[in-house]
Amino acid sequence: AIELMFVDVMLEAHVYYDFLSQIKDPAEYWKLDDTILKTIETESAQELQKAKELILRIRRRDLYQ
Repeated sequence: AIELMFVDVMLEAHVYYDFLSQIKDPAEYWKLDDTILKTIETESAQELQKAKELILRIRRRDLYQ
């Protein structure tokens, strides 16, 4: 369930972060790691609210059933 929630976080955050361009650029791709969750959590952009809520659910172990 965590994997599915993580995918949903990334899909929600994609409106703010352009992950596709980072994946296609090796110089940027290597920067994508687990710190992206903390980056999303600390960003103040309203577009990331749903992604932040999902991360909070993951941290609280309120996982998909």
